[in-house]
Amino acid sequence: AVNEQRGTPRAAALPEVTVDLALSTAIPDDYIPSRQRKLETYRRIAELSELDDLAALRDELRDRYGPPPEPVRNLLYGVEVKLRAVKAGVTEVRARGPELRLVLGRDIDTASRVNILRAFPRAQTGQRQIRISVLDFKGDWRDALTRLLDTVAA
Repeated sequence: AVNEQRGTPRAAALPEVTVDLALSTAIPDDYIPSRQRKLETYRRIAELSELDDLAALRDELRDRYGPPPEPVRNLLYGVEVKLRAVKAGVTEVRARGPELRLVLGRDIDTASRVNILRAFPRAQTGQRQIRISVLDFKGDWRDALTRLLDTVAA
């Protein structure tokens, strides 16, 4: 509010999206030892609102600190899922066992349902939900989730 009074535009807040992928997410001390730099990195991650900015931050972390360990990759993937979910109108993304569930902030129209089922024939779609099983996919379930979010956004 103070920034708005000063004429400084406030960053547009992203719509609320719950992402629960049951992954270990953190920046380990042995990756970024400096507490100050680690907090700054967390702040920058929290402020991300575009996939291009996320890609740039991934590159910067790799250049500065080396290949990120799994918890950092998981953290950045969670942000990617959130950004893609916002674009798709998804309000909730959850992983429970082999099931991935998306909840949309709107009803799934017929054309969208057809596109989803064409790309994911075994998906279960409800009025505002989509469920897929990671057991239906060869390879990394993360790729399937990313593709599903992109399909919903299309």
